[in-house]
Amino acid sequence: MLGQPVNLYWPSFFWGLLVLASFVGWGSAIARLLVKPVEGRPEPHLDWGLLAGWGMAWTLAAGGILAWTSLASRWMLVAFVLFGAGIWIVRVFRYPPQVRNDGHSRWGACFALLLLLLIWYAPAVALQQFNSPDDFVAYLPFARRLLESGTLLDPFSFRRLQSLGGQSLLHAITLCFGGENNANLLDCGLGPVMMAGLLFGVLRAQRSGLYWSIATVALFLLMPVPRANVMSQTTGVVLLFTLYRTLLPGTIPGRWQRLLVTGLAAAGVCALRSSFYIAAFIIVTGGVMVVETTRPGNWRGAVVSAAKAVAFAALFVLPWMLLSYRSSNSLLYPFMRGTHQPGFEAFSAGLSGIQIAAFCARVLTQTNVLMLLIASLAAALLYRRPLSLLMVFAALVTGITLAVSLTFGDPPILYRYLHPVLFAAVLAACSLPFGDAWRQSPQWKRQACIGVLILVSPYLLACASWGLQRQTAALASLPSQISGQTMFVSQRELQAYRQLQSAVPPSAALFAAMDKPSLLSYQKATVYGADVVGACSLPPGLPFFRGPAAVKSYFKAVGIEYLAYTDFEVALPLYNRRHWVEERDTSATMWHSWAPYFLDLMDNLDQLSRSERNVRRFDALRLIRLE
Repeated sequence: MLGQPVNLYWPSFFWGLLVLASFVGWGSAIARLLVKPVEGRPEPHLDWGLLAGWGMAWTLAAGGILAWTSLASRWMLVAFVLFGAGIWIVRVFRYPPQVRNDGHSRWGACFALLLLLLIWYAPAVALQQFNSPDDFVAYLPFARRLLESGTLLDPFSFRRLQSLGGQSLLHAITLCFGGENNANLLDCGLGPVMMAGLLFGVLRAQRSGLYWSIATVALFLLMPVPRANVMSQTTGVVLLFTLYRTLLPGTIPGRWQRLLVTGLAAAGVCALRSSFYIAAFIIVTGGVMVVETTRPGNWRGAVVSAAKAVAFAALFVLPWMLLSYRSSNSLLYPFMRGTHQPGFEAFSAGLSGIQIAAFCARVLTQTNVLMLLIASLAAALLYRRPLSLLMVFAALVTGITLAVSLTFGDPPILYRYLHPVLFAAVLAACSLPFGDAWRQSPQWKRQACIGVLILVSPYLLACASWGLQRQTAALASLPSQISGQTMFVSQRELQAYRQLQSAVPPSAALFAAMDKPSLLSYQKATVYGADVVGACSLPPGLPFFRGPAAVKSYFKAVGIEYLAYTDFEVALPLYNRRHWVEERDTSATMWHSWAPYFLDLMDNLDQLSRSERNVRRFDALRLIRLE
């Protein structure tokens, strides 16, 4: 469990597989209700990857309702998963998978595919790759907050404001029986498995050879993911590719059914991360119009259908928006700034128009971005698939928007934000020249595809080599994950957190600038995380550069009586005084503009710890009661 120094590899391993079965089960229920079955089979025949994508989208939609109503607690989420897994079990027994035999060893190939997926899943169950300023302070506490309080309210958290909360809900689900060390299970384990299933399904639907399909899936799995924390990367790829596949002609024959599931998938995309909003809107509106305008003169009906799909998406994402408003006074950040404080600049470096254009060029001409854009754009143009071309266009617009909006960021950081949209476009476009499409292609088109492949082959070989090294290292870590994990927290540290919290009355509110707030209980008190100091706070806004008396008056005015923090001399980087002094004196990035806020709060809390009468120490932790 979160906040417990125990090894939970095997409980998390099997629970993760049950979560995957739940996604497939809920997706099959959607298919049974909305997709007409083929003749001679009482259930629609759709591959498990697409069903899992739909199931994940439905989980996010239902989870939004539960979180908004404060019902997304541990046992409610467990019941939801078990119900979905039960649907899958019933489906398997009633309609067992059909394995065709065309002279190849089908079962052997399917076993190879299963083994391939487990190679990615098993080493991710307890993969200890974290970014303490992001994961320890924001994303892990979000999951525990959901599991214990059933909702996600944190008006002081900048990361909470920036996301509707979908990824945190998925983390909470996968961590129902896991600890902090299992936080990578979702995006590094389940995400690649689902992505592989989606890609394998579309390749087989195009009648690509079984072994070619497996090899292609393996190649795409080896492509590097620019992951810095446990926030959405592969889950974004999964839902964006699910949205694309939902829009493909023939997937869902009924018009309103197709629009409904399209809206569901788009809502799931938006719930994950704010940087996906624009791509989801472009893909939904453009995709529906592409599908609906197959007949000349039908553009008005296509516009109406696109509006309906957007309306369905808004309906499914509305609970998350209402929850965001409850938490941070914003229905949809950054369009509503909510608790984001005026004067705190988080994104813009104040560049001129020419400088912004040059920065956009730097972002889009990075090797990773350029190679993936070339490959996807060439495939989409050669095979004249409007939906695939639309995916590439959405990625390009997303990249430009990120570059214009986040001029404080470095191009590699922006590539990390762009990657899920861009890689989903790569999957959509580069899966085209397979199977029947390749066999029916004229000679010149095949030669053009081979030429593009030769052009990007050095990049692909480098990616494959790096991916093999990465996965080999992950597999080598399996024994230590299973039997010798480094615990997230020591007994001494955990004892200090527990003693501190026991000194706070259950009805009190606590403001915490601590290294590992996931060790706190969110059932026993109202806990507000400091997160990015100065970015967000309850009205009228946390005062800065006005001394400790103003800070004390503010906290008491908003009903916060207790302040807790980790000793700023020994804390991890986010709340470490030396770190922020260096950023203030040497950095030229956004950290330089943030440093004065962090240092001011540190100074004020230290002064309050000397001036207030009720101050307690628990190892490296400090607790101040304001009087």
